[in-house]
Amino acid sequence: MKKIALLTLHRVFNYGSVLQTLATQKLIEKTGNKCEVVDYITPQRTKAALRREYKITGLRTFIYYFFRAISIEIKWMGFNAFLKKNVNLSKKRYIDIVDLRQNPPQADIYMTGSDQVWNSVYNKGIDEGFFLQFGDKNIKRIAFASSFGLEKLEESEQDRIKQYLTDYRHISVREESAAEIVNSLIGKRPEVVLDPTLQISAEEWFELETDKLMKDKYVLLMLLYNEDNGATDIARKIADDAGWKLVKISWDLFKDSRVDKLFTHRSPKDFISLVHNAEYVVTNSFHGTAFCINFNKQFTVVRRNQMQTRIDNILRMTGLENRLVSNLETFDINSAKEQIDYANINAVLEKERQRSIGLLEEAING
Repeated sequence: MKKIALLTLHRVFNYGSVLQTLATQKLIEKTGNKCEVVDYITPQRTKAALRREYKITGLRTFIYYFFRAISIEIKWMGFNAFLKKNVNLSKKRYIDIVDLRQNPPQADIYMTGSDQVWNSVYNKGIDEGFFLQFGDKNIKRIAFASSFGLEKLEESEQDRIKQYLTDYRHISVREESAAEIVNSLIGKRPEVVLDPTLQISAEEWFELETDKLMKDKYVLLMLLYNEDNGATDIARKIADDAGWKLVKISWDLFKDSRVDKLFTHRSPKDFISLVHNAEYVVTNSFHGTAFCINFNKQFTVVRRNQMQTRIDNILRMTGLENRLVSNLETFDINSAKEQIDYANINAVLEKERQRSIGLLEEAING
């Protein structure tokens, strides 16, 4: 049994990021090895940094900051409780690359993955921690289902990232665009594997969920970063057409008048339950889309303003490109009501699960 130190995006207030962390841990354990998630927070994601993000310049800003501070505290407590209960975190917390270099994790293998660990926009620069630039160079380094979250890199970043990628013994990525980037830098095309949340079966996820939160049938609305692009109106139309409620899960503190029920500051377990029990889902989130597919839900994806490539990739892989709409003007209620036949899709997912876990075993043992 090997001990694998995993560095991933687990300290973010995002359901998909936290659940992919747990999924990756489960996959490593399924290979017969031990996983320790390195509690790497990064400077911009510490509680203190989040609180410092806004300066108080007036009454309205003070009120906003006050509610934001409460929101951060609730998120921190809820997500921390989930991580402590379900994820094997390292005892030591690391804030930056200096911490990692001064007292590197003890492991047989260092691993990056998955999620947008290599996204320099999201990480506010190239984060050397997620490129495993610490510890004994003789320790094997692998990347599993890693993502840039971008179609291409800035030219100024390419030389550094190329140097870091050459330290890896094995690389797999989550999207075709990431495979193209890696291939262009090091001349070797990595395998594209399923996001870890899709590699864990729906039944395994259901074991984690809370009890059903709504008695009525409902459409679930889940949006990232307040990018609406007509999604709320689309969800309202679907709900009205079917006679269902419209439920939203978000970090909003105040309910939109178009929404019947707001679930705010909920746990990852509640997220699983709300997706599982929805009649229909409208989302612009990659992991929202992934969980819909895994749970065989009827859904519509509304195009995001940026970082759309990973959603396009998963829809293309499953033949569900027709579930994507750009805005309210391009939405057609009759197309949205067409039932997704999951028989073929589930067969594709199972085949990809077997291939992906095989590649992980090969990366660890090869």
